[in-house]
Amino acid sequence: LLPADTLAGTDDASTQVFTVGEMLGCSCSVTKIKKCLECIKNLERQVSNLQNDLNTANTQIVNLQNNLNNANAAISNLQNDLINANDLKDAAEDASDAANTAK
Repeated sequence: LLPADTLAGTDDASTQVFTVGEMLGCSCSVTKIKKCLECIKNLERQVSNLQNDLNTANTQIVNLQNNLNNANAAISNLQNDLINANDLKDAAEDASDAANTAK
């Protein structure tokens, strides 16, 4: 799709603007090429805004993925800490049992 400014500079600008405008859903007629051109430019701005919104959303998704990775790493660390704590508890119980046996 050519930008509206490019279309306006061509020899058959009226025909191109009319055709493209109709394809994009603008209300175009040969006598209202200026309105049609404004409609196309407005659609271009909307597309640009949507592209920016999409880029922002993609950035947020990457950030959320990083947060999820960090959370998973933290969970893994906590699981390891729990395993180590259980090992220490078992060792303490064994030591207590040994001490009681030695009495």
